Amino acid sequence: MDCFSRCSRHVCSVSARLCVGIITEISGGEFILYAGLVPYHTACQMHCLFFDIAGHTATFAVVGEENVLSFLSVEGTVTDDALPSHVEAVLRDAGVKYEDLTCVACVVGPGGFTSLRVAVTFANVLSSQLDIPLAGLHLSDVLKARVRDETALWIHSTKKEEVFVRDSRKWPEPTCVSLNDALQEAADASGWYGELIPDHAKAMEEIGVPATPLLPAEHTLPSLLSSLSYHKESVLPWYGRGW
Repeated sequence: MDCFSRCSRHVCSVSARLCVGIITEISGGEFILYAGLVPYHTACQMHCLFFDIAGHTATFAVVGEENVLSFLSVEGTVTDDALPSHVEAVLRDAGVKYEDLTCVACVVGPGGFTSLRVAVTFANVLSSQLDIPLAGLHLSDVLKARVRDETALWIHSTKKEEVFVRDSRKWPEPTCVSLNDALQEAADASGWYGELIPDHAKAMEEIGVPATPLLPAEHTLPSLLSSLSYHKESVLPWYGRGW
């Protein structure tokens, strides 16, 4: 990380690839952050940068207290060198600059090992250099906000015979269990939501548990992000295995 002065502003030039310690011949794209221009204050109009690169579909948004100012969905894995350009695109669409942001929120897991490290590193650097608070969200909380049925089971494939689960009865917190245990509990559920590999989705279908419809993320992000507690403390990846 190289901090230097440019036009009387403190600037931080960071390579996301280097931040997570991945050794490559090319350092990847750099992103420029302006630090200390607008210290966070609760009286400021909320401009929250949200991003989730943990799942099969990445999402980016700039969110106000009552509405989504801009939203971007990207299919597939978002690499560390592509992350800054997607963030800049969603900021540009919202008519917001880095220094206008009041807080940052990112999904910290579950997800791919490298994707989670890249996400939290980027969020932590933004928080530090812009002097704004941040929050880490579990993917199950993001998806739960999009579900009307409180009895539905959140389930996420992690290995061939293991899944992460969460519900309002047996597993109130995200828990890693065997697929068989999850299927036994799911038999009494009204539906499921989450990310499953085809074999796991087929197993749910075979026991007669349907996929629960999700509300559009644009409809639920404002209330979800407004309800969070933001702090100037680094967020950590959630791998669900005590790593």
